Amino acid sequence: MASTEKSKLPTDTTTLEEAILQYDTRPLPRKKRSWLFKCLISFALTLIALTVILFLLIFVAIPLAFKYSIDFQRLIIFMPIPTTQEQCESVHDRAAGARNFYVTVDVYENITLGVLHFLPAPLINESIKNESFNYSDALAQPDYPVLLHFHGNGGNRFYNVEAYLKLRQYFHVLGFDYQGYGDSTKAELTEQGIVDVSVELYKWLMLQTYPDNIYVWGHSLGGAIAAHTLSRLGNENIIPKGLILEATFTSLRDEVENYSLAKTFTWLPWFEATIQEGLENNGFIFNTSDYVSNVDCPIMILHAEDDVLIPFALAEKLNNTVADRRDPSTQGKVTFHLIPAVYNCNHWSVVEAPEMFEYITTYVMDCEAYYNKTKGNKTRTLEKPTTGTTEVSLQPENETYYKTFFYTETF
Repeated sequence: MASTEKSKLPTDTTTLEEAILQYDTRPLPRKKRSWLFKCLISFALTLIALTVILFLLIFVAIPLAFKYSIDFQRLIIFMPIPTTQEQCESVHDRAAGARNFYVTVDVYENITLGVLHFLPAPLINESIKNESFNYSDALAQPDYPVLLHFHGNGGNRFYNVEAYLKLRQYFHVLGFDYQGYGDSTKAELTEQGIVDVSVELYKWLMLQTYPDNIYVWGHSLGGAIAAHTLSRLGNENIIPKGLILEATFTSLRDEVENYSLAKTFTWLPWFEATIQEGLENNGFIFNTSDYVSNVDCPIMILHAEDDVLIPFALAEKLNNTVADRRDPSTQGKVTFHLIPAVYNCNHWSVVEAPEMFEYITTYVMDCEAYYNKTKGNKTRTLEKPTTGTTEVSLQPENETYYKTFFYTETF
């Protein structure tokens, strides 16, 4: 035994590598092997436990919290960017022929909305030369069409100034902030609440200009809100001249399924019950495809091929669905333009597309033709009335005045 042990020890003739090799290949004592095995088992069990906890937190707790928390849902759907009155008034310095003002509508409570008004390009010089130029009088004239712009979920009217500057080539542009956005009145955000307020703002606009001259433009989520607003107004036989949907989805349900972050959860068996039904149970529908079925005017759909937020496949689906559900002879035709990816318009810069001038001018001509064809069969005026009062505060002139107008209550 002793000789065996000695034979394992390095001798004078053993090289250094052989000595190290002999030492490294000696078996660990049984106690050390047992301790190492226990450590590995403990580590594996801890790792499994942490994985299970992490799985439960991400794929069970988060969907359940989302289903039962309307505040969580609002946080994902609405991303209001605040702004100040000073910022909005500064637009007048950045771009001639622009004003900032506020409109108060009485819905569930008094809601004050911030509005930017950009004159059509041909009126800019006149507004500069004439110190007493009156924006309201200019808006009241039938010389230029009027565009009411609905922004997306992550913007505000100040954020969209560049788009307004492009669109003023064709229209009087009025961009407003929903309640809770910009410096408009803070309020809980719901689809129904935003639409209720937007309906009243549209009725206010009808009394500031020729009702037959109003176009509506909706970007992204704003497209769904605009379509819902016009669908509601359609129930009162109030019809715009035209509706443009830019980078808009078919429905919130479809957008959630295609949104990159949501795809982390779409494979879950309870995705439908927690995420989709959770949104719908709280009234977050935003079903553009359904709403436009009740909008009797020509519709133009614009979408960029390289849109990273709302895939253009949803725009194609919207176009096909809308075309199938509408009668072009009585409701106006639907036009779809897919902006090539080479222009890098993405989700935010569709109005920068080189063909936009041609698209808009052709579309306006189509709307005029449809209007002339159907104006004897449709009305675009307010029905007989109950009385409401809207306060309009003009900036930067700092003038406040009141206008009484008439509208039909719908809620």
